[in-house]
Amino acid sequence: MDQKEEAIKQINTIKESLVDSQKFVPYAPNALIMWGIVTGILFLFTQEVIERFGIVSGGLFLAIFISVSAYMESKMIRKINKKYEVEALTRKQKFIESIYIFISIFAILMTAILFKAGAINLIYVVWIFLIGLTSYIAGHILNQKSFTYHGIVSFMIAFGIVYLIYFTHDGLQDSGLSYLFRALGVVIIGGGYIWLGLLMKKESYV
Repeated sequence: MDQKEEAIKQINTIKESLVDSQKFVPYAPNALIMWGIVTGILFLFTQEVIERFGIVSGGLFLAIFISVSAYMESKMIRKINKKYEVEALTRKQKFIESIYIFISIFAILMTAILFKAGAINLIYVVWIFLIGLTSYIAGHILNQKSFTYHGIVSFMIAFGIVYLIYFTHDGLQDSGLSYLFRALGVVIIGGGYIWLGLLMKKESYV
């Protein structure tokens, strides 16, 4: 690496550090809206895909949707970063991205395990809780209270679902509860992310 390339690399590193040290870290509102649509689709159709085509196909369905969405999110964030003359993702952005990846992998594995065990309704507990956890963590890193509140509401919904499952006969597989939990997921997670994205746009976050 010549001196010019080394100098450019050092300048980019400094810019990334400056962006990370601001009151907020750049994020793409459109990415939140996209995640809202994607999670809504996953809550609505994943169970049907698994029941009709099997656990492996269901896992691929989840993996493809999440991978494509994560790639699109990364592209959107990089575009936002260019406004700050930052070419790559900042350290905090990379941390949030890594959290999303690990939690997504864990959610896919737990979905397969719980479905195989017949504990279908617990899948929605895991999803809502883990997605709420990502919102809660991102809220602290991005200094966005709305993210944090979304995480807390998601935790409360997840705990409420556990309560219903415990006190309902055959709560782990009850189809009525399954439809209810999916609807909650679409509203709280899907609708929640769309609301966060629109709120971020309204506040002229970027």
